[in-house]
Amino acid sequence: DALFATYKCRAVYLDVGTNRGVQIRKLYQPLLFPNASALQQFATEFRGIDRCDVCTIGFEPNPRQWPHLQHMQGALRAAGAGVLIFPSAAGIATGSQLLTVPRADRQDPWGDLGASVSPHAAGLEQKGQRWNTTLPTSMISLCDVVHRVRHWVPAHARILMKLDVEGVRVHAGPVADHVPRVVPGHKSLCRVAH
Repeated sequence: DALFATYKCRAVYLDVGTNRGVQIRKLYQPLLFPNASALQQFATEFRGIDRCDVCTIGFEPNPRQWPHLQHMQGALRAAGAGVLIFPSAAGIATGSQLLTVPRADRQDPWGDLGASVSPHAAGLEQKGQRWNTTLPTSMISLCDVVHRVRHWVPAHARILMKLDVEGVRVHAGPVADHVPRVVPGHKSLCRVAH
């Protein structure tokens, strides 16, 4: 609620599976990503809205990404963008879940992007290495988040969601009045209709 009380949120971008925050940076720093396919979708969905009036809520449970994401969140907020990244997974219910992350490779900061709350991840291989670290993480109900967002933003506000999570299916059933619809041409972007 503090995000909406502090920033003028005329539209909202939900980044479910934030990883290192590249999609968020594409939204607020498009000049750094001139060939990104998401730029046209952001321009279309948020047409006529100053990018600093688009608030972003991200979800990333991988603790190895947190220092980078906290720094990015702080820098974007200092520039006037309403960005809030939860160090949690998103799912159909609020609670806790086990998160499995691959072995840390200090030489490759991109090497552990595939953290997963799937119970099957512990036995999977990624780039030939076994995933071997399992730790508890919190899970936030995506349905509850959408309901809170709808409470704070104007009725006509656009909500765009990127869904890129390993091992979890988000069921839209509980939010019958906020059904995600896939945006044509983008397999991981969807609009949240009201």
